[in-house]
Amino acid sequence: MLQRRDFVKLTGLVAGLGFTSVNSFARSLMQGDAYNVKVLRGSTGIFTARGGTIVWRIAEDGIAIIDTQFPDSAKQMIEEVKKKSERKIDYVINTHHHGDHSGGNIAFKDLVENIVAHSNAKINQRNSAVKNGKLDEILLPDTTFDKKWKAKVGSETVTATYFGAAHTNGDAIIHLENDNIAHMGDLHFHMRHPYVDKSTGAS
Repeated sequence: MLQRRDFVKLTGLVAGLGFTSVNSFARSLMQGDAYNVKVLRGSTGIFTARGGTIVWRIAEDGIAIIDTQFPDSAKQMIEEVKKKSERKIDYVINTHHHGDHSGGNIAFKDLVENIVAHSNAKINQRNSAVKNGKLDEILLPDTTFDKKWKAKVGSETVTATYFGAAHTNGDAIIHLENDNIAHMGDLHFHMRHPYVDKSTGAS
């Protein structure tokens, strides 16, 4: 488990995950199908369109996509992947279950080896879909964890760590160790306190 000082260090590039690109993000919302792709470091970058920022790691030795927004914008992300590589996507990782972060999972069906999320995030995603009668419109994670998950994606090491209930009861911080980039999902909001979704065990 990461210590507090390690947590602070690994979030050093959080500002780069789209939150400093508020103007381009707002333009994307206004333009409907517009999106922005930006390299942050090495083979890693961000994709902004509608919903939560997607972080991508696309290289010849491995591909990981963190969060998927909505089905339509996820398809745009997939087109960007295809421009850079023909290999199958190794992992799609959800920071949590909310639809603007996991709703695009379905677009990756048959294109990805594994979808990863915290165990509570999978439960929340399923419960929400059942409640709304949309279970056939989502793609649930097939790989879950309770405290920490770690995998090699080519030469990159990706970790997902759960620190406890926060925005929901299933939020994970995803860390690309070599590039030292962390995706915090909705644990970090731009210039305001994160939303606390008590309906799904937030604290």
